Amino acid sequence: PVYLFAQADIHFSQFYETSILRNPALTGVFANDYKLGVYYRNQWSSISNPYNTVLVSAETHLNVRETSEDFVSFGLLGYYDKAGSIDEKITSVYPAINYNKSINPDHNTFLSFGFTGGYLQYSFDPGKATFNNQYLNGRFNVYNPTMENLPNAKMNVWDLGAGINFNTSTGEGNNVTYVIGVSGYHFTQPKFSYY
Repeated sequence: PVYLFAQADIHFSQFYETSILRNPALTGVFANDYKLGVYYRNQWSSISNPYNTVLVSAETHLNVRETSEDFVSFGLLGYYDKAGSIDEKITSVYPAINYNKSINPDHNTFLSFGFTGGYLQYSFDPGKATFNNQYLNGRFNVYNPTMENLPNAKMNVWDLGAGINFNTSTGEGNNVTYVIGVSGYHFTQPKFSYY
């Protein structure tokens, strides 16, 4: 059998616009009280069944206590990705939490640690699939037996991501900002197969 790994991400070129997918340590790192986002992408529309992706995210942060510049952030991200003639879909939900330690409030210097755990479902419509056995004498017939056994049209996996981020400002009026971070996803690396 052919095995797939959960690191197959959505077919979406704007992932850098969503802090939870880019680095969980960026969750809630913004000036306002909350942030909402809705993203839609229709890619490669010249093919018969293009990639369609919808992503929704929400984030907020709360001060740890009134006398502290530290804050805890919470976020939630969900997406739906569909493509191809057999309607291959990836659907997921990622809650995230982040702790932001203030090091120097005068220069917006923070060290952040973030985590996210996602639930993903991969699926396709086996009724829309075609197989070599359905071609006889060079002609396709939907009623010919496929001779295939595809019991796993839906697979569910758990995902885990984490990140760390350091940001600070410098210069006259803090007009230069540095952001340095690293993150990783798919630490669980589950195996699953459509066969």
